[in-house]
Amino acid sequence: MELSSITLSADVVPDLVDNAIPMQNASWMQARSRLKYVGTPKELAVGPEGDRRARAMLCETKFGLREMPLMNEPSDFSWHDEAALDELVDLLVRERKPVFLERLPEGSPTLPALRRATRGKYWLRVEPAPPTPFLDTRFRTVNDLVKSGRRSDLRRAERRLAKSGTVTYEMRTPGSRAELDRLIDEAFEVETRSWKHDMGTALTSPDEATFAAAFRGFLEDGWAEGHIRFAFLRLDGRAVAMQIASEWHNRYWIYKATFDKGHAKASPGGLLYLYTLDQATQKGLHSYEFMGKMDSWTNAWTQDGRQYLKVYAIPYNLRGLVGAAILRRWKRNERRAARAEAQADAT
Repeated sequence: MELSSITLSADVVPDLVDNAIPMQNASWMQARSRLKYVGTPKELAVGPEGDRRARAMLCETKFGLREMPLMNEPSDFSWHDEAALDELVDLLVRERKPVFLERLPEGSPTLPALRRATRGKYWLRVEPAPPTPFLDTRFRTVNDLVKSGRRSDLRRAERRLAKSGTVTYEMRTPGSRAELDRLIDEAFEVETRSWKHDMGTALTSPDEATFAAAFRGFLEDGWAEGHIRFAFLRLDGRAVAMQIASEWHNRYWIYKATFDKGHAKASPGGLLYLYTLDQATQKGLHSYEFMGKMDSWTNAWTQDGRQYLKVYAIPYNLRGLVGAAILRRWKRNERRAARAEAQADAT
């Protein structure tokens, strides 16, 4: 199957409900459209071009309809209100093709809309998907959220790091396009000194060039929308840890975070997490979203996770019978991938 790409028009779906995720934002969806993926691009939209009320970005394969690349995060359709969402889901159901949504937020109105629209027409299977860690920061301080022993460990780490130079922290909202470009370059450069570079997964790695370009495009669009933030821990002015995030819908969302492996013993990444968490509580933000997946290192910060769902919708027709067979293949491949990931983590 050939690799395809699509370029969307620059129209914007208006603001969503308060519990929306930034992956529903127009800038994120546009970034996904810049990636390469297997299949034929298919955009379902409600409203005329330039005034979209709802949108689903999908790709059509021999297996049915799937989302475009997820950029490693949860995903959902985008809509202005639930009436527009219902119209969008009706368009999807009329396709009469198998649909697979990989990581839908558990509380999203999309699933109830799908249940209504597919009743008597599709078989719907819903399963848990990997959660993302988060902290509820409403009316709480960093001392409420981080155990005293953990804070003491990080203070000792900061003193250890300070033996090598002057330690400073900063949270930046770019004030100009030139500053945005400089901060992106600086954050990406930290990745070249991180463990991700050794694994070939850094934003500056050759294999990640397409993703890095799409992500940079997201940061440019998100900066124009006003929600992109950069955080740095510096040692004598040089960044040794970074975070790229959004302050969106009164939450702090971390897209990328890493640190200079040369200072790993001083926990620069952990120190920066503590700093940005403190900033989030001081601003009165509602939550601090690690994103990614629950992992051993996130357990030191929180046991709470946002829940997500895999949704398989199989139509009652010949294509659906083929889709049911494909579903079994999807699930088999997912199990193999999970086993491979677990083995990689173990080593």
